[in-house]
Amino acid sequence: MDYQVGDVVEILPSQDPIAVDAFIQRCNLDQDCYITPKRMSVLIWITPFKRKRHGLCSSWLAGLDPYESKGVYIPAWIHRGALPAPPPSLPLILIGPGTGCAPFRAFVEERALQNVTVSTSPVVFFFGCRNQENDFLYKNFWLSHAQDHGVLSKEKGGGFFVAFSRDQPQKVYVQHKMKEERKRIWSLLTAGAAIYIAGSSIKMPADVTSTLEEIISEESGISKESAARWLRQLERAGRFYIEAWNQENDFLYKNFWLSHAQDHGVLSKEKGGGFFVAFSRDQPQKVYVQHKMKEERKRIWSLLTAGAAIYIAGSSIKMPADVTSTLEEIISEESGISKESAARWLRQLERAGRFYIEAWS
Repeated sequence: MDYQVGDVVEILPSQDPIAVDAFIQRCNLDQDCYITPKRMSVLIWITPFKRKRHGLCSSWLAGLDPYESKGVYIPAWIHRGALPAPPPSLPLILIGPGTGCAPFRAFVEERALQNVTVSTSPVVFFFGCRNQENDFLYKNFWLSHAQDHGVLSKEKGGGFFVAFSRDQPQKVYVQHKMKEERKRIWSLLTAGAAIYIAGSSIKMPADVTSTLEEIISEESGISKESAARWLRQLERAGRFYIEAWNQENDFLYKNFWLSHAQDHGVLSKEKGGGFFVAFSRDQPQKVYVQHKMKEERKRIWSLLTAGAAIYIAGSSIKMPADVTSTLEEIISEESGISKESAARWLRQLERAGRFYIEAWS
């Protein structure tokens, strides 16, 4: 189903339950779905160089007019995640350091809504970040649910435990907090709890899993090898999940590009095309797109003399200027004109509608 801007944005800032119900009926949604019509936030952050950055998607959404932009649509996709939603009767052990806390925010909020009408099982959440002042993601959200009979409160049999790894001389991670709460973890596991782990895939999942094996071994009196088998059985029973991502792996849409670069695809050599990738941090010396462009200078010049158009998109910090300078250098060297003349040649290309730059900060 297509949703226009007015269908969605009009109720996001609203506190009116009637507007929410009308939206659910208009879009033919399940009446039991949970919509939080509180606000739409624009993402703003400060870089290490003290430059202010705005989120691309959130800024675009915030700039839309729900009353006048009736012809504008918001593209959206729903992908099945690796963390299935738990039933309210299932006790939960959640471990999500850093951005791994994001899916568990939804878990906790849904459990809080379920708690209004049905009896729910305890939830404990282990969160970790570098500094309390700078990296405590959703701080107020977690603390609000950890008190006054909230989902994570002691009164509900839950718990919220935070490890600030850099706030003291000795680093403290979620594994240390888990060891401090080993008896609580084992008690929940023997009561049928499920374990959910989310976050960076570099070291965390292995370290956390090893800590769980150690806790199970010590609390049950079995060997660590047997504890590892016990966890595998838990996984097969649908009570142990890991959703992890590699923060260092940023080859976006990899399969898409590679599929079109072979078998006579749009980017294949057979079609006269090409796909060239620069992995800037995969070797001691940094490699950027400019370096790949210089390696393919003859191909670039051949396409330009055949009437090609140039499109550049990405961060506006340095990339457009660096890439434009590289193009001027290639045009100068391949054509035999000066770099100043090459710059004028590019400006003429722009006026002719064959040179475009879309950059954002």
